[in-house]
Amino acid sequence: MAQAKKKSKTLKKKSGTKKGSAATLSFSTLAGKAAYDALLSQAKALGAPPVSRVPPAIAAANVRTTCKALASHLKSASKIAPGVDAKLLAALPAIASAFDYAAKRIPKEASDGAIARALAVVAPLRDATLHALDAAVFCGLVDAGRVLAIHQGTGKLDMANDAVAIAGVFAEYAGTLGGKHPFTGEQIETLRAQGAFLQGVLKPGGAPREKKARGPEATIKDQFGALLAKAYGQAEQLGAAVFGARAFHAHVPPLQSIERRAKKKTPAAPVAPTPSAPPA
Repeated sequence: MAQAKKKSKTLKKKSGTKKGSAATLSFSTLAGKAAYDALLSQAKALGAPPVSRVPPAIAAANVRTTCKALASHLKSASKIAPGVDAKLLAALPAIASAFDYAAKRIPKEASDGAIARALAVVAPLRDATLHALDAAVFCGLVDAGRVLAIHQGTGKLDMANDAVAIAGVFAEYAGTLGGKHPFTGEQIETLRAQGAFLQGVLKPGGAPREKKARGPEATIKDQFGALLAKAYGQAEQLGAAVFGARAFHAHVPPLQSIERRAKKKTPAAPVAPTPSAPPA
């Protein structure tokens, strides 16, 4: 009797579905940092792939469309298309989310527009605060040499240096100057922060510094881009098997494609018939 029970249990174990098997397979719901952390080692294993040019938002939209089209076929993916890596395909939404998260971690390069906006903020604020320090020097409230040094030099980078130096004087003499000038702490901090930004992106002569080499964050983004392309390839392979090689892109759009909706044509207004002229 005991042996019969053991055999019964063994049969149940053999016939039972294992966790993570095809019968329980579904698209991952991991997103953001959780997806990034879970998939980072898998992405890094791809080495140094080419720069990914896929816009994360477009990739995410196409991944959503694809997952919706293939959701009912995922569990039987290996049977429908034997070469498909169903486990990698199931991770597709998480990979797309991790790719987006990785792209957002890349420090932004300073554009010409950002530099111009910072200069537009710094220039008038620098002039106004420097005039205030001139008045403070006249009244003997701050060191004249410090303020005189700020007046020296010209150009965009010098303006940035002035902004940081002026903010430093206001901070150092806060106790002396408190209540004796019209500027808010937020204005002084804006002057300092924008000046520091310009110091980092301008070189002598006022021209922007050369772009830095791609950092580790950009490399990781490219690795996730390569992993995304690999997983999306599995989706295309399954899509071709399900919908046909010629029709599957209607359900599984190319990863970088943008859906263009046809404009609805407005029907022309009916033309009223021209009344015939009365007989002469």
